[in-house]
Amino acid sequence: MNLVHGFLVSNTSHIFHDMRREHLDVLMTLSSEARYEEGSYIIRAGDDATRFYLLYVGDVVIEFPGFDRPQSEVQTLTTGDVLGLSWILEPYEYLFSARAVDDVLVLGFDAKATRELMQKDFEFGFELLMRFTRSMAARLEATRVQMVAMAMDIHTSGQSK
Repeated sequence: MNLVHGFLVSNTSHIFHDMRREHLDVLMTLSSEARYEEGSYIIRAGDDATRFYLLYVGDVVIEFPGFDRPQSEVQTLTTGDVLGLSWILEPYEYLFSARAVDDVLVLGFDAKATRELMQKDFEFGFELLMRFTRSMAARLEATRVQMVAMAMDIHTSGQSK
């Protein structure tokens, strides 16, 4: 048993937990393992969303680009979390950047092949869409909280002048 298979079988926190075995088996044929060193970027905002990732070792911080300020951290992802949600909707472009907090192991999935599979097998497509929608909602909430905190910082710093 390899590391990924052991993770998928034993860990209940990941997005694919309890997925039908035949769906998971097909999805796994579209994947490959990758390693990222601490501090390296896995994805960058504005790049084509050609892959999405399942984290199985390490932490990743999600950042959104700053316009007149540095990038802002939105959320930290860890074991079992999914990264690169922009693969699922056009224009298939990453909206956030993701940087390895420590050495990271991920399982990367071919986005185009996954979308094609979803169109061929509606049951699989619906199941995957529902799983990713939950992740998107959590990411949206984390972004909203970060934006409120930034607005409060701006408001507070404006009052101290």
